[in-house]
Amino acid sequence: MKTTYCIMLLVGLGFSSFSQSSKKYYKMGFEKGQQGNHLDAISAFSKAIEINLQFELAYYFRGVSKAELKDYLGAISDFSRVLEINPSNANAYYNRSLSKGYVKDSIGEIKDLDKAIELDPLFVEAFNNRGVAKGENGDYLGEISDCSKAIAINPKYADAYYNRGIAKGELKDFSGEIEDYTMAIKIDPNYTEAYNNRGIAKGKLGDFKGEILDCNEAIKTDSLNVEAYINRGVAKEELEDYMGAILDYDKVISIDSTNSDAYFNRGSAKSNQNDWLGAMVDYTKAISLSPNDALAFNNRGNVKIELGDYDGAIEDCRKALINDPPIRIGFL
Repeated sequence: MKTTYCIMLLVGLGFSSFSQSSKKYYKMGFEKGQQGNHLDAISAFSKAIEINLQFELAYYFRGVSKAELKDYLGAISDFSRVLEINPSNANAYYNRSLSKGYVKDSIGEIKDLDKAIELDPLFVEAFNNRGVAKGENGDYLGEISDCSKAIAINPKYADAYYNRGIAKGELKDFSGEIEDYTMAIKIDPNYTEAYNNRGIAKGKLGDFKGEILDCNEAIKTDSLNVEAYINRGVAKEELEDYMGAILDYDKVISIDSTNSDAYFNRGSAKSNQNDWLGAMVDYTKAISLSPNDALAFNNRGNVKIELGDYDGAIEDCRKALINDPPIRIGFL
């Protein structure tokens, strides 16, 4: 989880040398942005810039509004202009890094965060986000290092514990992962994702009852959290509570009827109850939503064997092999 754009940090900077008309449009744009009216905010900031091409704050907040509208390339352009005017603006580097992350420029994202930290060695959000960016590129030790630095600066920074927990999980340190999620929850008792992820980590250690308890807490904080219902259903299946699992998958489908995982998992739970026809229906629905799901074809093939449809089973196994061919080792 990354920290979002810095919006308020530059408001106090002065612009006494600017004309009254440029100030007027700037203030109008800022008010519109605060109200969530980013199109009008951009229009007002643009007018301020037309009057004064060196208006750093107008470029900055126009970039924020563009980012809020998912115009990340436009935001990058505006933050770059801010940095041409003021190369020491750490917040502009930070915000530009976020936009670069959204356009998958991970190298540029990390470079901007490096610069933000160089300018402000206590920029806790920059350390956190650089850690996440490193983790997204497979550098989990780097993510742990940066999140630890963020925690050293601010020991109450829940997101940094959460992100460090994710990195530890990727390195199979599930006990350490659980400890970090526990700290995030201690700081923020309503941290839905931390409950959910802690539950998954407990499940990986075989503590399925603990996983269910954490999923219960995630659902308490967010009753529409489909991941928590799915994970709780998986844990119930591990404990052979197949009806309980089916009820969880039913809930996911009631929230999101296009969730292929819920249909697949419900098919699995029905298979474990020998409800072959019900499993067939669910696997077929999962395949319609995810046509390249080799495992769904494979499992539906197994169900067809149980129902005596051997030709259908062979066809499903053929499709499973097409989507997930085996690795052949030996002579070519």
